[in-house]
Amino acid sequence: MAQMGKNKPITLKNLEKICKALDCTPNDVFSFDDEYVE
Repeated sequence: MAQMGKNKPITLKNLEKICKALDCTPNDVFSFDDEYVE
């Protein structure tokens, strides 16, 4: 989760572990921002 706070990529495996630990889905963890600019 530290990588998420630093705006770094995480693997799907780690996302799966987070969702299992929190009993949630990826939609509960993330939001989509269509106006993101790098």
